[in-house]
Formats: sequence, C-alpha cells, structure tokens
Amino acid sequence: MSTPSTPDVSRGTVPDKLLVVMRPVKELTQEIDGVEYKAEASPAFFTDADGKTETAIEWGTMSVKTGKRVKVEYGRRFQVDGEKQFYWADEHKSIPPKTVTIPNKPFANIRLWTIDTREEGGRAYKFIDENGRYFDMREDTFLEAVFNNEVHTINGRVMLTGQYIWVRAHSQMRVCRVGSMMHQGLLEAKRRKNLPKINGKTQKLGGVYKDKAGKMYVYMGRIRNKQDNKLQWAYVDLREPYRSKKNAANEKWHQMTIQEKFDHEREYRKSSGCAESRTTAMALIEHLGDIDMGKETAETLMWFPTKIVDGQVLRL
Repeated sequence: MSTPSTPDVSRGTVPDKLLVVMRPVKELTQEIDGVEYKAEASPAFFTDADGKTETAIEWGTMSVKTGKRVKVEYGRRFQVDGEKQFYWADEHKSIPPKTVTIPNKPFANIRLWTIDTREEGGRAYKFIDENGRYFDMREDTFLEAVFNNEVHTINGRVMLTGQYIWVRAHSQMRVCRVGSMMHQGLLEAKRRKNLPKINGKTQKLGGVYKDKAGKMYVYMGRIRNKQDNKLQWAYVDLREPYRSKKNAANEKWHQMTIQEKFDHEREYRKSSGCAESRTTAMALIEHLGDIDMGKETAETLMWFPTKIVDGQVLRL
C-alpha cells in the first residue's frame, strides 16, 4: 500500500496564532450497530490570526430565524443557507460568532465522530478536540495517521493519539501531523519567508541561489541591453523536467547534485532554451554554493551572442 502523496508546500506557513470562530454548541448524534451515541460540541473554523479573517467570520455568522449560516453581501444584505431570498442585514437577523485568539500549539487526543461525503466523492473526517471544538480533517491526513498506527479505540471512542497542528498550505487552513513531510516543508517555507533578500550586487557569477518559494537559480551575470544600454540580471532556472507531474524524470532530477542539475539544464538549453533575463535582481534569500559553469556556458545558454568580461556577461 502506498503512502498518501504530499501536496506542494512551497507556499504556506505554520501560523504563530489562530483565530478560532465558533458557532453555538450543538448536540451531535450518531448510531453505530444499533447503539446511539451523543456528544455536544461547537462547530469551529480555524484561521491564521495574522491573515485574512473575513471568510471565517462569515462562516460563523448565523441567522436568528433559522439557525443556519448567513452569507453577507456588501455588508448590507445576507442569504441564509438553503434559501434563495436575500434579507437586509440588521442586528436582529444575525448572530455574530464567538471568536477567540489562541497560540498555535500542537494538540493530541482528538475524537473521530463521523465522515462527511462531499462533492465529487471527496470525504472530510469530523473530529472533536478536548476543548469541545468540532472541525474537519482532510482524508490524506487521516490516512497518514492510519499508516503511522495512531488510530486507537479508547473507552469505546475512536481516537487519534498523535500530535497535530494547524497549518496554512497555499491559502487553505488545515490540520497536519507534527513532524510530517507537510509540517516540515511548511516550517522550512516559514523560515525562508523570514530571511532577508540578498543584495543583487553581491551575487556571484555561477552562484546557486534559492528564492522564498524554494526554487533554485544560477546567477549568470549581467547583460547590457543594446536597446536602452541598461544592465540586466540573467539567471538559469534549475527546474524539474515536468513540474506538475510525478514521474521517473522528476525522481531522477531530485537525486542529482546541483552541478548535475545545471549540466542537465545546459544541455537542454543548447538547442532550445535561454536564461531568464530580468531588469532587476530576483528576490533571492539563500546562497547554496557555487558551480563550475564551463567555458562556453554563457554562450550556449543565452539566446544571443555573449562574452564574459570582468565577471559580467556582456551582449555582443
């Protein structure tokens, strides 16, 4: 059995603080093998306290009339879930949600309550934490708990005994296992985000640099543009052969050294590629080392004749 795939974590973070938006406490019921189980919990929406919180607040706003979610438009009118009619918003027709700001710390011992089937066959696992908050967990995260033997029955309850934490992957908040590949990747993305930008004038010819998204570039020097006589920065992007696919070529690429990746890109660009040219230096944050570019690297990687003079790649 293969383990769940890990999504791209080049953009995201592990928030320091969470804004928790909670709807009124509700009684939950379920029947298993003819036995009815009950619990009380507050449906909760977790979001980055330092990010945008409008969606979370909207999610938690309830209608006095029906007790269902209210969708507010333009701050003046709202629509109740399941109804086409719009109402003018006022303090008598909506219940503001309860909110609390908490530090984003690992938590454990969460109880599996039920499974929701979503559109297009998707499933969300519904959990209750020790504070009585009711929230979703993605299927891949739950399967990871299964693979790591962290799902146990304790006193008749299905519990996850591992450590979990809230993260933001791209723009979406979700729970992930502490120490998982996703968690480690997002911690690394957070570290990169806080690093200062490297001054373009200090970048070294043949230097390998990484940007905040984790992508690698080789600095090729400066190019003087004939049209406006301005110096531009030139880079070679050390990218995967097929960025959006998981295949043998990409697996081989990840096993290459940086020098091998550069030589691979150089051979490809001899016939069809070119370096990326920028009017200003890129926002690079880490210097990973230097490589041997070879005698004819500049000429073979540019789409026009060049020569290296005093560490600069000059256009002929």
